[in-house]
Amino acid sequence: MKTHIGIVLAIAAGLAFASCSKLQSDNVLATTNCTSCHGSAASPAPPPDAAGNTSTSTPAVGAHLVHLYGSAFASKVACSSCHIVPQSVGPGIHPDGPGSGNLIMFSGVALTQTNMPGTRFYDSTLATVVPQPTFSTQTLTCKNTYCHGNFKGGNNFTPTWTVVNTSQDSCGSCHGLPPNDATHRGKGITVQTCYYCHSPMIGPDGTILDDSMHVTGNLVLYGRSISAW
Repeated sequence: MKTHIGIVLAIAAGLAFASCSKLQSDNVLATTNCTSCHGSAASPAPPPDAAGNTSTSTPAVGAHLVHLYGSAFASKVACSSCHIVPQSVGPGIHPDGPGSGNLIMFSGVALTQTNMPGTRFYDSTLATVVPQPTFSTQTLTCKNTYCHGNFKGGNNFTPTWTVVNTSQDSCGSCHGLPPNDATHRGKGITVQTCYYCHSPMIGPDGTILDDSMHVTGNLVLYGRSISAW
């Protein structure tokens, strides 16, 4: 799974918004166009950030785009899954008010609960998983999200927002190979046999064929998308 799912989208957007003071003085904030301060014609999410930075090592840029557009491992993530999406701009509103995009507030897929008692695939050997995600502005890490493995049989991986390479999104980062639950444990399952049950999402060679079905909160089983697992 990826380091992202969607998965923590514009998570550090407010960290460089101090530079918007210049935009305020130029009366640019009279517009409601997000790209007046950050992003581009292709996307309102950085890069560039409000200070013009484009490197993913910059906190306000980070993994925005890989969340926004998805990757080879997972579907795209809505901005609101990770932070409040400002509805307007101006002094005391955005970028520095209570509705600012720098307020991290997880929702949607990030909060997906799994292994709920009474569901068909409930595993009594494991605890029910109710994610309570957090983001650290000190370490720039995202913790306890469904997106990164805080689910039944998952690894509960803690990715770093500014590390955007293959070191955090390899298959096996967010769950074991195979996952550590009663369904998979001790069955001799390999990456090459995942497709027996999880096609058409995954192929015989273990690659994700349809990223729109992966890291969505649902379990893909025999071609069906199951929300309660």
